[in-house]
Amino acid sequence: MAARHDLVEVLPLEFTREVELLPLQCAVVPKALCGELMKLLAPLSEDLKHLKRVRPGPELAVLLAEAEVPDEAQALLKRHDIEQVTVQVPRFSPLTAAQLESYSRHWPVKLLKSSFEPMQLTQEMREHFTCLLRHAEAAGGCAIARGDNVLAEASEAPEALLLKHPAMVAIEQVAAKARQRYAEQGKRSREEDEDYLCQDCDVVLTCEPCVMCAMALIHSRVRCIAFRDPDAEFGGLGGRVALHHCKSLNHHPRVLRWEKGMGLPVNGYFT
Repeated sequence: MAARHDLVEVLPLEFTREVELLPLQCAVVPKALCGELMKLLAPLSEDLKHLKRVRPGPELAVLLAEAEVPDEAQALLKRHDIEQVTVQVPRFSPLTAAQLESYSRHWPVKLLKSSFEPMQLTQEMREHFTCLLRHAEAAGGCAIARGDNVLAEASEAPEALLLKHPAMVAIEQVAAKARQRYAEQGKRSREEDEDYLCQDCDVVLTCEPCVMCAMALIHSRVRCIAFRDPDAEFGGLGGRVALHHCKSLNHHPRVLRWEKGMGLPVNGYFT
């Protein structure tokens, strides 16, 4: 039996980037001198708060400054005949255990808590999105659901309607059902007046939505989007751009994808 490939979250760049190094001034001093030297140094900037100031060892390596070393510190080092050297340290904070291990090879760093926390995908969530993927594949492109209730299933519209991509068609289906419901009720309920069209909905697509479709889904306030095949040329959720990480937007759905490498889902199953 072939290995099943799991869902992963499309995370912000800072969670996946490789180490980038920054040169800083450093001095290797005896342990007895470290405390005196530290009193003469200004704190590192907020951007470098992830760096530990001292690297342990038989003697201690101390980061001195980002620019000019204070005169008092320079005088102390000169009296003890200690040279200043340049070391390469991680420019950015590690946010994952893998980054912590990689970055710490260059200089000791701290793992800081980010305001963004990756999703903890449970088995129930994986089964939910795999089930929706089956609906999307059967429909030919896209499925939208609120909980276990599938609201729309859509495929590419005829060639004459070039803007009717599966996501756009599915959103229109949700809108059409809402219009019908309002017509039957005579008016919208107070709760619905405060809701967006696809609020609390999950969307699953066979292909990464283009920039146009991705923005339409964000404007519809979907909760989560999952896709099977990435689109490096036109994709709006990690392919060409990552709109769900754009800080200027006021809604940021979570985005999942099935990775290539161990087999792609075919008809809802993994090969």
